[in-house]
Amino acid sequence: MKLVRRFLSYILVFMLCILSISSSIVYASWDAPKSADELVIEGFYVNPLTPNVISKEELKQSVKTENDNKTSFKGNKAKVYTSVVDVGDELRKQMTRHKKTVMINYRSTKKISNAFIYSVYDEAFKETGKSTEGDYLKYQCACYGEGNGYQSGKYYNFTLVFYIKYYTTLSQEEKVTEKVKQLKKELHLTEDQFSSEKVKSIYDYICSHVTYDYSHLDDETYLLQYTAYAALIEKSAVCQGYAVLLYRLAEECGLDVCVIGGTGNGGPHAWNIMRIGKWYYNLDSTWDAGETDYAYFLKGSEQFQDHESDDEYLTTSFQSQHPISMTDYQNCPSHNMTEEIIKATTRKDGYILSKCSICNDEYSKKVIASPKTVSASDVIYNGKNQRPKVVVKDTKGRKIEEDHYTVAYTKNKNVGKASVTVALKGNRYSGNLKGNFIIQPKGISFASIKAKSKGFTTKWKKQKTQTSGYQIQYSTNNNFKLSKTITVSKNSIVTKNVTKLKAKKRYYIRIRTYKKVGNTKYYSKWSGVKTVKTKK
Repeated sequence: MKLVRRFLSYILVFMLCILSISSSIVYASWDAPKSADELVIEGFYVNPLTPNVISKEELKQSVKTENDNKTSFKGNKAKVYTSVVDVGDELRKQMTRHKKTVMINYRSTKKISNAFIYSVYDEAFKETGKSTEGDYLKYQCACYGEGNGYQSGKYYNFTLVFYIKYYTTLSQEEKVTEKVKQLKKELHLTEDQFSSEKVKSIYDYICSHVTYDYSHLDDETYLLQYTAYAALIEKSAVCQGYAVLLYRLAEECGLDVCVIGGTGNGGPHAWNIMRIGKWYYNLDSTWDAGETDYAYFLKGSEQFQDHESDDEYLTTSFQSQHPISMTDYQNCPSHNMTEEIIKATTRKDGYILSKCSICNDEYSKKVIASPKTVSASDVIYNGKNQRPKVVVKDTKGRKIEEDHYTVAYTKNKNVGKASVTVALKGNRYSGNLKGNFIIQPKGISFASIKAKSKGFTTKWKKQKTQTSGYQIQYSTNNNFKLSKTITVSKNSIVTKNVTKLKAKKRYYIRIRTYKKVGNTKYYSKWSGVKTVKTKK
């Protein structure tokens, strides 16, 4: 009986150990089961000028029920983002494609809260220099984001889902893009002009072609009134539509512009600020619409006191990056042109800036595309240090002239992968780029090929230097379709008998060398093709 009790106690201890081990399993997949420790975060965005257009519950439900292709990441093969910048970049990319539901996997060593969602919005709506991003996105959508996560070891794993309501359709945005292209030509915005001249052309067009949409003034659910589409295509919008259209056209010309939300004469209002030289100036095309003498064009803060910006535009950070002039912009009576060059790096474009040294108004800004690739042709081993000609190209695929860089080679003597480093120099480029080229082993040819019964015998001259072995390839087709390859793994072997072939059949044969470096084999070019007809 004692033995039975002892045996049962051992069984119980064993089972408890198994249960203990099972409870410590860490789920590596994003499909971990829900538990009491599940982490939940959420955040809602709608631009402050239209806070009542849609609630987060309505937004989430309306977008969920729409038929849309989701951008989703599933299972262990899911792409996992590890920074708020990368999450924001991905959300922005999908929003420019008008995706209504975006799913993103995020992993962090720190526990995140609702504030993370709002940080993602900040990244998604930041200025990028592209006219369809930045404020253009920010003021033409509403977004609800939620995240469900769990802790696994030292990591917090979250699946983030963003439900987005756009104030326009994708087809409407395509119409805006076509019209913007047309206007750039009609208003001569593609030509070199001072920033003040370009914005004057844009401002004149908006003020003379867009009327205020009083018909939907009390209907916040009519979202189109807040858009560039309404202002540009339908020629009627509220202040937000005016401001977003000016932003879109100005950004298309490379101008530095923002949409500002706040109040005008005490009511919700939107306008723009734009940089000329080192200062930003206020513009309100809504209040100047239909007028010939503008009261709100390129105004300093002293003459713009009937406008009050929202808190986000009154922060030290925003104002330090966008210093607004106290006084109005004054046309320069006599421009003195100078040229400033900002070098392109391997990570960022540079530019050649032509501007007036008196008023700092910019005349033209020609991009110097970032250097991107280094290439060099493969060469054949010759026992010497190899220095093949290098070609450097920028992100536009254009060749960069040789006087803009110096070249250094490493590991460039023996067979294998050689390296080349380009050091950019001069007043247009800076930084270093690296590339590779292959040093191939010397090739050989057959010394003799003799036919035999249902086969042939080949001989070649031994090649010792930088050679590990040989490959022989043969086929009944001269293009070597359905060919067979024989590897000779010692460079000391110089003959090979090939048997079990078809009798009285013509075969095409070629040979090459190879050199094994580490786990990689490097091959010479194939020799010229020889033929042999097998015997009976």
